[in-house]
Amino acid sequence: MLSCSTISHRKIRLIFLLLILSSLLTTGASAAVYYQKSANMMFQVSPVVFTSGEDTEKCGGKISTNATQVTFTSILLAVESDIIITQLVNMTNTDDSNHSLQVFVGSENFGTELSSLKIYLVSPYGTETLVVELNDSGNVVIQNISVNIPQSEEWAIKLVGHYDSGTSLSQNNSMTLSLQVT
Repeated sequence: MLSCSTISHRKIRLIFLLLILSSLLTTGASAAVYYQKSANMMFQVSPVVFTSGEDTEKCGGKISTNATQVTFTSILLAVESDIIITQLVNMTNTDDSNHSLQVFVGSENFGTELSSLKIYLVSPYGTETLVVELNDSGNVVIQNISVNIPQSEEWAIKLVGHYDSGTSLSQNNSMTLSLQVT
């Protein structure tokens, strides 16, 4: 038979053990939340991202894992007259706030016969903003143009360009575009 003092000591030990376990679980949960917040800050997802457009695949477009860069491996241009690619890729604001962004050319290879290349950001309402221009030497002469994209909207990137006469139609063209949300 158990005495009253033995039962109370057992209850006290059980309560003490439950308090220790509860404390350990709370500490572990707090640490998990802290590490999760730290990881999210390190790998922050951009609120504006590249998304596939009607012509992305046709131009060999490949969007990066974090969707802030896209590389094209086969952009076809015409000789002596502009070709217009209306949805080279899209930009989508996935956030419930407006954001400004800039589009940059990370790298490009259009050979030596490039005559003109312009990239426009086109709103769903048809408003076009020139955001990138390359001259006939392939040098970027316009970029760093900030454009405000309203919450939850998708805008198209339109490319207009052509080659000088004498350029082979099999010219392989590549370009990498990056975006920066400001």
